[in-house]
Amino acid sequence: MGDFSTEVTNPQGQIAVAPAGSFSLLDAGREVGRYRILDRIGAGAMGQVYRAEDPQLRRTVAIKMLHGSEGDLLREAQAMARLSHPNVVAVYEVGQVDGHVFMAMEYVGGQTLKAWRAGGGRGWREVVRLLAAAARGLDAAHRAGIVHRDFKPDNVLIDADGRVRVADFGLAAERGDDDTPIAGTPAYMAPEEFEGRSPDDHADQFSFCVTLFEMLYGIRPFAGRTYDEVQASVLSGAMTPPPDDSPVPARLRRLVLRGLARAPAARWPSMGHIADALERDPWARRRPLLLAVALAAATGRSSMLPSRGALRASRLAALPRRAASSPAPGTTRPGRGWARRSGRAGGRTPRTRWRACRRRSTAGPDGGRPCAPRPATPTSAIGSRRSSSTCASPVWIAGAARCASSSRCSAHVPTGA
Repeated sequence: MGDFSTEVTNPQGQIAVAPAGSFSLLDAGREVGRYRILDRIGAGAMGQVYRAEDPQLRRTVAIKMLHGSEGDLLREAQAMARLSHPNVVAVYEVGQVDGHVFMAMEYVGGQTLKAWRAGGGRGWREVVRLLAAAARGLDAAHRAGIVHRDFKPDNVLIDADGRVRVADFGLAAERGDDDTPIAGTPAYMAPEEFEGRSPDDHADQFSFCVTLFEMLYGIRPFAGRTYDEVQASVLSGAMTPPPDDSPVPARLRRLVLRGLARAPAARWPSMGHIADALERDPWARRRPLLLAVALAAATGRSSMLPSRGALRASRLAALPRRAASSPAPGTTRPGRGWARRSGRAGGRTPRTRWRACRRRSTAGPDGGRPCAPRPATPTSAIGSRRSSSTCASPVWIAGAARCASSSRCSAHVPTGA
């Protein structure tokens, strides 16, 4: 028997005030609905969890006995029943026994994220893989309008196959519900929760990033042994810096720090964005080349490395190809400027016709048949840069057509010639 009206103020324990009342522990073999109790596997401020057997479907389930009135404590059952996601513990049935609400859930044989991390030898890549899956589960809850309010390593379950599930929605609340009291675990609570404001999805995001920080670096970002000390650290933003010798990439540190921002609006837009960032591997495209370099270095065979030409050819092969076309009869060979020249008779451009005319001409502008003005961009007599403007009033200077109207050209034209 136990009294559940006490408030837990340990930074690592829940803050939750449950209705007072005595409750007898269930003995092995007792029946709860159609389920037969096997043993107790856990307990918290809001209830106790038992491992039980379902004789009809011949499977093992988890039975959670909730303490308190039916109307208040059906919140968790209703919240979890709306969720259907591979990274959230599934709810099978909700019922009553001896005036207490019970919930039959999926039994996850394995360990919590906290116990998994305490096993040692865990690399940051494994941590990222597991918490990316947990982020997907939290995102599914948020899309269903549910705020978990107590996300922490103890509420993340990992089965024998490595599959992750978010569990314990005992303190869950509807998004926008302003009547819910302050509840949660102080070490993982967001600043707005300490201030008494109604938590939303961003509060869960803060708790998630505290968990991610702890799993990556082995320490929590906000120190404190008591509730008041933790509250002061969170509200002031006095964060413990990560170890200098940590192998965790800087991109993950930036990801965590954004989720731990003091203002909710400065955090990530959603848990889905965090999951995408965790699953993104910037080295995925470089890894095959690095493996080839390492293999070549180990075997001493440089011929195994792709050449620069081969890499360029592979990039060009990925580009879309233009449809092949043939030049029209009587035109020049396809090449640079062929599209411009193909419309001219005989394949000649105005410039080439002007040059031919100059070769046939035997006199200047005063005798013979004068040529048309040169259509090309004028140049100076000393070979200066060509101008992009056309000649509006060409004149004959030094036996050739020159542009005297352009200010850029006339400066180089010898007017006394």
